[in-house]
Amino acid sequence: EVPPGWDEWMGLKGNSVYYNYTLNRNGKEEKHGDNYQNDYLPELILQAGIKFMTETKDPWFAYLSFPTAHEPFDAAPEHQNQFKDSTPTKDATYNKTGDDTKHWYTRSREPMTKYGELYNNQGWQRRLSSLQTIDKGFLRILKSVNQANTTIVFTSDNGFLFGQFGMFMDKRQPYEVTIRVPMFVSGPLFPKGTSVGGIVLNIDIAPTVVDVAKQLTEDKTPDEEGGIHGYELAFDGQSLVPGSTQQSRSSFVIEYNGEGNDQDKDDCSRKDMRCWYKDSTVWATPPHFDIPKGEKFCFCEDSRNNTFICERRISAQLTLEDDFSDFLHCHFPSGFSEFYDLHQDPFQEKNGWGDLPEEVRFELMGRLEWGVRCRGLEECSVLNRGLQTKLNETV
Repeated sequence: EVPPGWDEWMGLKGNSVYYNYTLNRNGKEEKHGDNYQNDYLPELILQAGIKFMTETKDPWFAYLSFPTAHEPFDAAPEHQNQFKDSTPTKDATYNKTGDDTKHWYTRSREPMTKYGELYNNQGWQRRLSSLQTIDKGFLRILKSVNQANTTIVFTSDNGFLFGQFGMFMDKRQPYEVTIRVPMFVSGPLFPKGTSVGGIVLNIDIAPTVVDVAKQLTEDKTPDEEGGIHGYELAFDGQSLVPGSTQQSRSSFVIEYNGEGNDQDKDDCSRKDMRCWYKDSTVWATPPHFDIPKGEKFCFCEDSRNNTFICERRISAQLTLEDDFSDFLHCHFPSGFSEFYDLHQDPFQEKNGWGDLPEEVRFELMGRLEWGVRCRGLEECSVLNRGLQTKLNETV
């Protein structure tokens, strides 16, 4: 079936593949094989998107979501070896393991093995190579549309781990490297070369799209309910359109539910964990995983107890004098907590929860509970207030 509201629909059955898949194209099943010209999914999405944008009468809305750069990171043939000499950036946490102050999943990680690091490096190269189709495709889109009256939002869904704390080729942690993503917006309502200094979240995309549609529509006659074409909707986020009513945001909530197997499968795939063996067959397209045939290593990406709720606070006015203007506080179902003052610990290397006074911990937990319970922009704006307890008042 085609979800309500869409004139053209091309949905993937399953997740994150480039070849050998099934599409739902306007309600009809469409099977694809492994021929680049006919089946490479990123290219098919680009072709279908550009066709819709150029042939549809204004106004229109198009949403293009690519498998790139999810594993298996299959690149177009002309880009397959483009980054063969590139390696991931190594910060202070690269392959740093054994920290007993962190939550169980991070604490349990062992340093990357020889094959694990090889997989990490080659995965990095394949991701960069696969993204070349998206980079070129974005330019094709810009050349195909009338940029004077088209608003474009370009972003991603999550960051990625490439060896930080010994974790690699994954995203399921609350740290900066996984929660920060780029976002670029262009269009007639967005002045060229400007940037938003405050916090922008993915919950801001929907109200921004609606605001753009409302402001640029030719017919602004109020409907029977007082809104314009029914656009008076309630959102958790807020519009990014310059001049719209915006609250100064200082805090937001991060939530994740860990995943794991229901039972033991082998020495690698254990109950309550998401682990499996990787070998030379992991990537079907060149360049292949350069591990000797017959060799394998155990790769883990998650566990059920890797479930957390966090508050990330980034005050609009960061000062070293403010004890709590730039921090991450996370709580796990086991009762374990993590706290990082990013003024003092920008790479989140040491959990400082145990060093906080009891009054501060109590207030932080209360803020987190409110952040989970609140609904809508107004209710949740309470988190924008700073902590009432200061360290110099508790010592």
